[in-house]
Amino acid sequence: MENSSILDFTSPGSIPIESSEIIKQINQEIRISIQALENILVTDPMETTCWKLLGGLYLGANLNTKFNKLANQYKNFFGKPLFPEFEEKKRAEEVLFKMPSNIAPELLPNITEVEQACNSHKKVTIDFSDVKESSAEGLNALAVFFLTLVKLVINLK
Repeated sequence: MENSSILDFTSPGSIPIESSEIIKQINQEIRISIQALENILVTDPMETTCWKLLGGLYLGANLNTKFNKLANQYKNFFGKPLFPEFEEKKRAEEVLFKMPSNIAPELLPNITEVEQACNSHKKVTIDFSDVKESSAEGLNALAVFFLTLVKLVINLK
């Protein structure tokens, strides 16, 4: 009488496959899936699920350059980020101080707030993209502002 619940370790394929072999197989399947998804996007770029799956596979396969290119293409094509939840987290981890279009002492960012942001270990950015002009007093105040920041950086170290 044959018992089908007994494991037969003598039959071919009953020996467990090595982890490295399993990983090799998975990597091969990922490469095949990436190629298939890339082909779908060529013929049907409106398929948003395809974009997200491909982006996830790129990240999982450590293909960061391809992921960044795909994310930029998605944003250009659809006008929004591929993975908005990543963007929200990134924004939560950074503090932006915008410089005014006319640099004047009373319009500069509050140095105490900048110092607190620097101490929070968040990414701090001071954006000068709107600056168009400055008064002499504004330049002087800006110099003092940066000297204070330099002292802060030295104290943080």
